[in-house]
Amino acid sequence: MTIVNTTAGAVEGRTSDGLHVFRSIPYGESTAGAYRFKPARPKAPWTGVRACLEPRAVAPQLLDVAYALSGSSVEHLCNEDCLELNVWTPGIDDAKRPVMVWIHGGGYLYGSSHDADYDGTALARAGDVVVVTLNYRLGIFAHLHLGEIGGEDFRDSGVLSVTDQAEALRWVQANIAAFGGDPDNVTIFGESCGGFSVSNLMASPLGKGLFRRVIAMSGSAGGRSATAGIDVTNAILAHGNITTTAELQALSMREVLDLQAWAIANLGLAEGTFIPVLGVSPVLPADPIAAIASGSAAGVDLMTGYTKDEMRFWTLYYPDLLDRPDSAVTAWADELFGEKAGAVLETFARARPAETLPERACSIIASIIFGYMTDRQAAGQAAHTPRTFVYRFDWQTTTMDGRLGTPHAAELPFVFDTFDISWGQMVAADDTPARRRMLKAFQSAFLAFARTGDPHHAGLPAWRPYDERNRAMMMFGDEIRLADNPIGPEIALWDQIIGPENVGEAPRYFQFPVDESYPTEDAAKAVAAQAAE
Repeated sequence: MTIVNTTAGAVEGRTSDGLHVFRSIPYGESTAGAYRFKPARPKAPWTGVRACLEPRAVAPQLLDVAYALSGSSVEHLCNEDCLELNVWTPGIDDAKRPVMVWIHGGGYLYGSSHDADYDGTALARAGDVVVVTLNYRLGIFAHLHLGEIGGEDFRDSGVLSVTDQAEALRWVQANIAAFGGDPDNVTIFGESCGGFSVSNLMASPLGKGLFRRVIAMSGSAGGRSATAGIDVTNAILAHGNITTTAELQALSMREVLDLQAWAIANLGLAEGTFIPVLGVSPVLPADPIAAIASGSAAGVDLMTGYTKDEMRFWTLYYPDLLDRPDSAVTAWADELFGEKAGAVLETFARARPAETLPERACSIIASIIFGYMTDRQAAGQAAHTPRTFVYRFDWQTTTMDGRLGTPHAAELPFVFDTFDISWGQMVAADDTPARRRMLKAFQSAFLAFARTGDPHHAGLPAWRPYDERNRAMMMFGDEIRLADNPIGPEIALWDQIIGPENVGEAPRYFQFPVDESYPTEDAAKAVAAQAAE
């Protein structure tokens, strides 16, 4: 038994082989009832010792296909009293270790700090660092903009993921020294919407002074335009015959999730329906990448990157995605890019000649959402902080007989060393010398960056910082090498079609050349039942 005193009260954790682990420490009060759709309130003090030994709650969410495929389910833990975090620390002392705060992914719809893929045990031990993972509100509970009907009290309802994360980081600042960490050396890191989250915190005034470094994996600053966010809200309110915020607050958690399920099925791709709404609140600017370029996070070290075949991950949701006829892809390109469709297809035919046309469609979307947005954010930050570094993860996975290449989230087990569970088994189940070398190289880069702001270590070639002239990227593949401007033609293309001034809204290009809609919760339950057989 290990007991630590926090600003709200004493917490009890477990100790095993010298590592102290605390589960479900509350950083905020319940968000249910009258507090639904409002910013987090700090946790009120308690008396006695609070047992923080097991996962207690996760943010309300629907069952998801990817989680069902990996055998992970958190439905039984869904609770609006979910603002909690976990801590792994090698020592309850005054060693002032680097602190790494993880913000999970899941499309702003799914996931939690309790996912086994994010277990901090191996990372904390490998780097003698304090690892923190946190919950935050998701989906409709986090990003339904209600300022138009609720007024000032609901001004921030479209950006509650940001306000929750900032509240958790304030807890870290106030308490992490008691867990052996250094509040002056905090790195926030996240993947997918976690990458978008840490990037948005760079743009938000709420992030000021709460962290020193950022690692953004497959996600840059951005969100949904105010107009689009308001349109989503109006459609949901009309569908539910709802006219006041009080009516929304009176619904049960499940009834609100049913509204979310309807919206996902009827208002377009799920990942674009419930993401932070830009420019409706001072919490998040209308153009967060422009805010970063203007110096909103000046002095904050940045390491950012993405995977080679990001969008092939969505084959888990659309099984025939890579088998679509060429005619469907060209029609999709015409609709998305208009008169520029030919130039887009030609550019990627040259860049990825070995790919089929459906595979190139995935590469095109990935190039916008991850390649272009990462470049714009990194270039903007590099103007204010020389320690800005970019990578691409090229490890060939074994998922679906290797058909997914290096999909979205492929690098996660190479950070947390969680190959023996869930997604890690799907990515690289076999413990080979090559996998061990990549784990050492990639994880060590994260730990070096968290410690010093520079990801270089003895196992890597020289890693130059990123700028608009060289666009140096460390390529983590069969050969680990530094490449200058590896996607230059793509960036030039998107400069013409999208434009740097519009890059913050690039998520609107998150569209696939498919006929079927995003899988429903019932589809995910069917997948889970099949996986259990």
